[in-house]
Amino acid sequence: MKIELAGKFYEVEFLRELYLGGLERVRLVLLSGEPFAEISCNCNRQPSAGCFWLKDWSENAAVVAQLIQAGMIEVTGFYVDQGRVVAKEARLNKSLGVACSAN
Repeated sequence: MKIELAGKFYEVEFLRELYLGGLERVRLVLLSGEPFAEISCNCNRQPSAGCFWLKDWSENAAVVAQLIQAGMIEVTGFYVDQGRVVAKEARLNKSLGVACSAN
């Protein structure tokens, strides 16, 4: 998929892994394998099955907005307060077929 930032387009794909504690980690990487954006965060609460905690603030705001608008991710309506920010529970669109690989 293509992501646009500051007038430049980047071809990216999803990479699903697990954080050390077992929560799902979701990143975007360039087709070359280079890291592009970490769109999940490791919170102190377990999300619903098949979901992850979405990092949609700061440098991720524009990227996550495009993913939501394109229907790639869906926000469930649940959230966890992390102090200065709120992580929203989200899930990847199942039609993407992105499997989670343990790291």
